[in-house]
Amino acid sequence: MVVVPPEEVVAALEPFRRLHDPAFHRHPPHLALSGPFDVADGDALLRRFTGFVAPSALVTFSDPCSDGQALVLPVRDEAGKVAALAQLTRVHVMPVSARLRDSALAPSLRVGVFSSDAERELARRSFAATVPRVPGFIAADVALLVEDVRGLWHEVRRQPLTLPGE
Repeated sequence: MVVVPPEEVVAALEPFRRLHDPAFHRHPPHLALSGPFDVADGDALLRRFTGFVAPSALVTFSDPCSDGQALVLPVRDEAGKVAALAQLTRVHVMPVSARLRDSALAPSLRVGVFSSDAERELARRSFAATVPRVPGFIAADVALLVEDVRGLWHEVRRQPLTLPGE
C-alpha cells in the first residue's frame, strides 16, 4: 500500500527522477506504507483494503539523504501520524508474511539510484541546489499497486482516509 502524492509534488520531482531513477517509467513517486503482498491473498486483501479506515496525515519532507544506493526524501513526521498510518495498514490490511518483510520500512520518496557513494553525494547536492522545496500535502487516501508482467506498476484501488472533522 502506498500514498501517491498530488500532482504538484509529482511535478516537482519528475525532472530529477527522469534522469536518476531507473524505475521512473515503472511507477509514480510514492510513499510505501507496507511491502509487497502475495497475489494469492488477493481477494481477502481487497476485502480488507476496501474496509480500511484510518485518519489522514500531513506529509512533509526532510532534506534528501541516502538510503542504501537510493537518494530519498524522508518524511518529516514529528507527530508520528505517517508512521501510525503505515502501522495501521500493516496490521489491518496486509497479510502476516508482508508484515514480517517490511517491519523496518520508513516512508520516503525515492528520487534516484546511484552506484557509488560519490555519485549519490553529488546528486544529493544537485537536488538540494536545483529542485525547489518539495511541498507538503495531506495524505487523503491510500492506493494499492500491482505489478504487471512487464514490471509496470498500476493502481488497482484507492481508499479514502478520514479527514479531520469527518
